[in-house]
Amino acid sequence: MRFLLYLCFFISSFGASAKPIDITLVAIESDAPFAFVENEESKGLLIEIIETVSARLPNYNIHIKHLPWENIKNRDFDTPVDGFLGAYFRIDEWEDVYPYSYPIYHEQMCIVCSSKNTDSSTVHTEGYGKQWPADYSNSQLGTVRDYSGWFNYDEQARQLGSLNVFEFPDPRIALIGLHKGVVDCTLFEKTVFRSLTKSLTKSGSLPEDHGFYIATELERDSLHIAYFKDAIKGDKQTFFRDFDTAYAKALYNYELTPIFASYGVSH
Repeated sequence: MRFLLYLCFFISSFGASAKPIDITLVAIESDAPFAFVENEESKGLLIEIIETVSARLPNYNIHIKHLPWENIKNRDFDTPVDGFLGAYFRIDEWEDVYPYSYPIYHEQMCIVCSSKNTDSSTVHTEGYGKQWPADYSNSQLGTVRDYSGWFNYDEQARQLGSLNVFEFPDPRIALIGLHKGVVDCTLFEKTVFRSLTKSLTKSGSLPEDHGFYIATELERDSLHIAYFKDAIKGDKQTFFRDFDTAYAKALYNYELTPIFASYGVSH
């Protein structure tokens, strides 16, 4: 009996002294509205989701580290990183990444055009009417760096005769270029397009009558936490399963609904 009491005390003491496991996730520093830094604070749709889900994970301390996309793409980290928050599922391209989390968000890819540069008469009242690629044969097309290869967009654009698909360095410059007539239409992430258009109009970088419209919706793609194989080892191996479980519970208990609603999106 004395031994049993001692054993129970030992187990209780061990559990009480166990420290949470540190998990470090890297996110793009300027990927609004998904993840970004403002006034030295980590903000964005994905950040708020992680904060909410982490309340269900008391055995882990989740840290978010923001870096430029080039650093993440080239794995240029000055400290150890366990995963990339906001990664699209690219298992064939990133051999050092596996597993991926349950999809955190589904993004819609689309083609955005300017009514000042194109004939929008065929566009339906809801804003979608052009067929890809048939209705773009006479358009100068653009894309954003690192969108290249998405759904064979570049290849199909060249088959249409748009031999030089203009590549913008980032989404912000892509919208400015679209406004200035550098291209007629460009590939975009729908959520990013709507968020960026709103912020650029508010700041005065774009006029209210910019004339942008979503001409075609393409395929949807999913955003995940992509875990680096060399990092998720030892006591960290349980995290990706625990996170998926906590995320699913938070989602199905409507804990994430207010977050999606605040960004004007749904899961």
